[in-house]
Amino acid sequence: MRSLVHFCLFRPTPKHFMRILTSAFLVAVCGISPSDAAADPLDESVVLFVQRVDSNRDGLASRDEFSAAIDSARTRGIDERSAQALQMMKHGFSMIDSNRDGQLSADEISAGVNARFASADRNGNGTLTPDEASSGMPMVARNFAIIDARGTGSVSLQQVRNFLAQSIKSAFVSTRAF
Repeated sequence: MRSLVHFCLFRPTPKHFMRILTSAFLVAVCGISPSDAAADPLDESVVLFVQRVDSNRDGLASRDEFSAAIDSARTRGIDERSAQALQMMKHGFSMIDSNRDGQLSADEISAGVNARFASADRNGNGTLTPDEASSGMPMVARNFAIIDARGTGSVSLQQVRNFLAQSIKSAFVSTRAF
């Protein structure tokens, strides 16, 4: 009864009503809480990165566009952590380019991080130890203490994604190169 009264008094807009229906669907059918379905910070950063790197505005970042943006950022004084994140993406370009078209979409970059993490996670427990990181994700290994801020001795995929998102955002802020 209370929700009916609330609905009648609140009079949600169609956009709000769709958000309520989507949330109810995620909880009831998929078993995902609305907080679990929140946007991933790495996905947001990567979309912004691809948009800014994409000089020909085709929605993709080619190897040349990628290299030019990184070189531009370096000449404008990028911080070391951001340079490492961008360099890692540049070196992993071929591995991340899943459809082998010579260009990266935001989805390919995000999926590439997930795939590299899964490959590095040799025991399949969903976390990386310093040893696993050093053999599979060297940038994560170099920054392990920062990513593992709580000192647990392992890092999750979400911690790695959050770290990379912060590194990319830091590159945008520190250089204005993109």
